Amino acid sequence: VSVYENLHNGDGISKKMARYFFIVAGITFVYEWLPQYMAPSLIGISIICLATQHLKSDVVAKIFGGASANEGLGMFSICLDWNNLTGYTPMLLPWSTILNMALGVLVCCIFQPYLWYSNTWNAQDYPWMAQGIYSPGGAPYNQTAVLDSNYNVNLTAVEELGLPGLAASYVLFLMGANMGLTAGLVHIVLYHREALMNGLRSTFSKKGESLNQDPYYLVVQKYPEAPLWWYIVLLAVTFILGLVVTQVTNSGLEWYMFIVALIFALILTLVAGFIGATTGWSLSNGVSNLIQMLGGFIKPGNPVANMYFTLFGANASSQATSMLADLKMGFYMKIPPRATFFAQIYGSFVGAIFSYFITISIITNNRDVLVTVQGNTQWNGAYAQSYNGNAITWGGFAKQMYGPGGPYDWVLYSFILGFFLPLPAYFAHKLFPKVGFNLLNFAVLPWFFGCLCTGINSSIFGTLVIGCFTQFYLRKYKPAFFNKYQYITSAALDAGNQWCALIVTLIVGGAITSPIPFPYWLMNPDITDGIWYWDGCYNYLNDAASNFTLGAGF
Repeated sequence: VSVYENLHNGDGISKKMARYFFIVAGITFVYEWLPQYMAPSLIGISIICLATQHLKSDVVAKIFGGASANEGLGMFSICLDWNNLTGYTPMLLPWSTILNMALGVLVCCIFQPYLWYSNTWNAQDYPWMAQGIYSPGGAPYNQTAVLDSNYNVNLTAVEELGLPGLAASYVLFLMGANMGLTAGLVHIVLYHREALMNGLRSTFSKKGESLNQDPYYLVVQKYPEAPLWWYIVLLAVTFILGLVVTQVTNSGLEWYMFIVALIFALILTLVAGFIGATTGWSLSNGVSNLIQMLGGFIKPGNPVANMYFTLFGANASSQATSMLADLKMGFYMKIPPRATFFAQIYGSFVGAIFSYFITISIITNNRDVLVTVQGNTQWNGAYAQSYNGNAITWGGFAKQMYGPGGPYDWVLYSFILGFFLPLPAYFAHKLFPKVGFNLLNFAVLPWFFGCLCTGINSSIFGTLVIGCFTQFYLRKYKPAFFNKYQYITSAALDAGNQWCALIVTLIVGGAITSPIPFPYWLMNPDITDGIWYWDGCYNYLNDAASNFTLGAGF
């Protein structure tokens, strides 16, 4: 909204701000070819790793490395790639969210190495960082061997292979995400119950009787609202389509389970939407974990059915929250609600078609990369591996793995812990209201307890620095500059980066054709076979002289 307002001056386009936007976007587009394709070492530069290369230390790599997917925590790494820096949107999140992010990252940097080196959950039998599932010996788990033709779990085969295992870093992530969801519920009740109730009363009030006195709300009242029956028709059509898909395919999901998933989606949309509106943070991971857990206990023994249950329970909630964000932007831009409604429908329809065919092309051309732990600069299969792994463990072995007495029962208990997590800070705030305990947002903070379990982490400290500088220093001490340039700069950087990512992905990254790798050189070392990562950290997995082997500390 701020970007649109800065780009317009009165009734026309502000030439000065438009020129600034396109200059920043153009420079970003040209520059991003370096980290995204020609010089991936710019993704992360670890001074500590470079200074200690002679030691060939895997400990240094695990703590300070992070330029490659699932490499390390990325502590104090210097990231010069906006494509990764913008992952947590540091220039958009409010200062309180950045503060909670920093505290959560600190906890993660303490506990993730502790779990590994203490061999908690047999951590050293599995990868240091990974999202897949593994056999007790450390090799990838043969999930097809434990499923029959209808995707039900074959208990006899499970007795022979054993239960799958998870990387300790991923277990920590699951615990944090689960705590964040229930802690977020309690946080809303403790701090925002009055605003929530007023919002609900305004939602169901008649036009002209609303308690909402927001000036934007009063302005858009002159436009005809998108009637409720439009949404009801849309729900009916999509409900029928979803029901048909689940029943005519071999989904394993009964019709009543489909309805239960949608009911969960409705409830969680209210929670996730409120938290997103007040913090700028998405609870999508916590919602997904909760839905998969509920699906696993309600319908155990069928991972594919769990995938469908999660699709309609968690993804529907995520899509609904995104739709609410679009409606809110249209609200603040004074766009007629009916125009916003049709724009969303059109965009969703076209986007679904393009996304489907592009996804098929990406999987076809890059399958070998997507199934690896680390991936490459353009692709990694972390999300797909996580989705699959959760479906197998929650859908197939929920009680055995996460139930009381199971190897990962603390993942389940973390939901309960989340209910109590905000209470000490809340009562401390009541006793000492000027200290700032109310800045601790437990819908955000716990999620970062395990946030460095995956992906490229060299950007996390740069993200925190940018967020602190812009959202604290500039907002507080340079408010005029902040209001004029903060969000338009962020948007311009994102626009240039996204255009570059699109072109790189389509032309040389393998989205529609076979990938065209850039020649190896100093800033693009071979991390597939070489012993150094892009950031100069020791790649002990590729060193023949290393004592590490698969299943024994890899």
